[in-house]
Amino acid sequence: MALEARLIGQQYYEDAVKKVKASAKKRSTDIKWVPAENHHITLFFMGSVEEEKLDEISHHIHEVSEMFSPFTLKIKGMDAFPSQLSSRVIYIGVQSKKVLHSLHEELQNRLQIYCEREEPELEYHPHLTIGRIKNACSTKDLISPFQRRSFEKLRVEKMYLYESKVNNYSPHYKKIREYAFSRIEDENED
Repeated sequence: MALEARLIGQQYYEDAVKKVKASAKKRSTDIKWVPAENHHITLFFMGSVEEEKLDEISHHIHEVSEMFSPFTLKIKGMDAFPSQLSSRVIYIGVQSKKVLHSLHEELQNRLQIYCEREEPELEYHPHLTIGRIKNACSTKDLISPFQRRSFEKLRVEKMYLYESKVNNYSPHYKKIREYAFSRIEDENED
């Protein structure tokens, strides 16, 4: 069972995604588009874990959710991993806010012991994946009109634990549990 804690993205950027899809189709760029209902921000990816550990993992995530208040993120820009000249993933940018990194670090500190991953986790880069490219190619011209575009803000009130399975180069997700951010906001906080 592969698990990840994540936030669900809203479709505020839907028009931009439609335009990029149309442009990619005209150029015959072979991109596997992520369905809108699967757009999300991964907070921490655990990889394969033992199913018997699910209650323990859930308990830790619940504790973390109680440490945070709901917050707002800016959704802006479009880019690609590992680069625009040799792209494998096209994504919508997410404001790299301190609260998001703190949330990631808390989850990582508590959940790392359940991970069976051999490779170290890469530097955390919050984003919304919208497309995957099997054979790396340049996406510079495709995404440049949206690179600096600002989209709406996303109000984040919950996080979710998902099981992910990859089938035919396409991940499939199953929601396992949800956790509301329940810390009461202090009026003196920023």
